[in-house]
Amino acid sequence: MFFTFEITAQSYFFKEYNEEDGLPSGTVFDIAQDSLGRMWFATRNGIVSYDASRWNYFNDKKVFNQLSFVRLALDGNGTIWTINQSDINELYFLKMKNGQNIICRNLLKGNTKL
Repeated sequence: MFFTFEITAQSYFFKEYNEEDGLPSGTVFDIAQDSLGRMWFATRNGIVSYDASRWNYFNDKKVFNQLSFVRLALDGNGTIWTINQSDINELYFLKMKNGQNIICRNLLKGNTKL
């Protein structure tokens, strides 16, 4: 008896994005992907999500005291948790509501911003 097996490596597609493509900053501190496939980037100039066709920016200085975000984490409910670079005591969450709206809350300082 003689068996033949063909083993092939899995191929991956990589795409590099920069400011010309819509990324708000060339400095990206963290990247996460949510359950819908959107990519989330914590950058020096705010948080941005990308769904392979458009960028959605979260960089409103009325909501965020500082725009330089260094960490992203996703939980099982689809909530994005983030902290900024200048004040680690500012913990925000971003939640997609009705597919578009974002709710941002500064949890550690007791300040709620919608």
